[in-house]
Amino acid sequence: MPTTPAPASIRFERARLARDARFDGLFYTAVKTTRIYCRPVCPAPTPKPANVVYFETAAAAAAAGFRPCLRCRPELSPEDRSGRARDQLPDLVLARIQEGALDDQTASALAAEFGAGERLLRRSFLARYGITPQAAAATHRIHVAKQLLTETRMAVTDVAYAVGFASLRRFHQAFAAATAMNPTQLRRNDVAAPLPADAHRLRLAYRPPYDWPRTLTFLRQRALPGIERVGEHDYQRALPELADSARLRVTHDPAHHALVLELFALPTQSIPKVAQRVRRMFDLDADPQAVAATLAGQPLLEPLLRARPGLRVPTGFDPWETAVRAVVGQRISVAATRTLLTRMIASDGRFPSPDQLGLRDLAGIGLTRSRAATIQSLARAVDSGRVHFRAGQSLDAFVEGLVQIPGIGPWTAHYIAMRALGHPDAYPLGDLIVKRALGNPTPSQERARADAWRPWRSYVVLHLWTAASESP
Repeated sequence: MPTTPAPASIRFERARLARDARFDGLFYTAVKTTRIYCRPVCPAPTPKPANVVYFETAAAAAAAGFRPCLRCRPELSPEDRSGRARDQLPDLVLARIQEGALDDQTASALAAEFGAGERLLRRSFLARYGITPQAAAATHRIHVAKQLLTETRMAVTDVAYAVGFASLRRFHQAFAAATAMNPTQLRRNDVAAPLPADAHRLRLAYRPPYDWPRTLTFLRQRALPGIERVGEHDYQRALPELADSARLRVTHDPAHHALVLELFALPTQSIPKVAQRVRRMFDLDADPQAVAATLAGQPLLEPLLRARPGLRVPTGFDPWETAVRAVVGQRISVAATRTLLTRMIASDGRFPSPDQLGLRDLAGIGLTRSRAATIQSLARAVDSGRVHFRAGQSLDAFVEGLVQIPGIGPWTAHYIAMRALGHPDAYPLGDLIVKRALGNPTPSQERARADAWRPWRSYVVLHLWTAASESP
């Protein structure tokens, strides 16, 4: 729904006039005379305030009959991650929709995932966002399609099926209704010219600032040989589970406040999901302003925020692999964890799936018997669906499911929520580095201190870990 005159509208107006990239994706500007909606960073001439309407989401602007701008391209906007920190039904559902949940199932089935009826889901979604779940999914599909059509050479048919349309005719109809254009009109002749024929390049925007060097350092220390390679300026990963030669490469484009994702030899159907995983991996939907606003003024954290204003919480590309890493790494060093995980990797470069690891004898790779039993119990829980890593899970429910597995305690469960799910409020209570930074409080004292950091406790943990690793 359009915002009503309020302090937020004044803030949006200032951000629009300043073309402030820190507000990118937090609101959208629609112009009544042109019937077009834009990002706050749009380079087009500034419209008169009387002609401007503000929307909280792109889907709400689309539902009101506005078309996406071709200059600023709203499909590139980062998402608003603050909703995921709230753990409320509409926000959790939206995270699943952005993951493609309504591409291959009904709204009723999606509601059932959350133990709710379709009517309740629709009512709560309308109250929160002013649109239906189906409208949010439709806009998300069009946005993904627009980016693929603009930035890659994928065939229109491949784009249609990759974003979840069952037929090319329905895709053409939906695309024309949303953009007043034919999909082929977005084609450019200079797309990805330097890349091989089987490669694609996508731009993934974020809200500045972004601490790219420290993100790479964090990932470099944990990279799995044979699967990942982290250079001075890039991250690369092999994707043999998708195709024999499939791989990705991520670099930084600070001038455009974006990461550049290059995909090689991927099946076209996989491209949107891989891009979404990379967004989550590099925490591109974070809002540094929201994090700083909550944590600012606290003596322990103020100098950390000033020293590292763009610090993010990187997750693993493969949540299952990351969860196994968390269990293996309990009470041992990062280097020792990498060694043990490397021994798990198959000869074809693939990390074993849950069903494979659930049957494998792990004693021979150096794990203790109890640790091996925990990993196999986790594998069986994931293989059966009792534990999963889909977006849109509440932190409490996810942790509660994990701690039912023998050998996984609250620390490990929260670490997995932080590094596999990317939950912004996960907090591994009792972490030695965090406790030391807090002056070794009792558990109840530490919990009380951490409550003041909600819903961004994961960011505090990363700040404290990073500060400790960089201290002389």
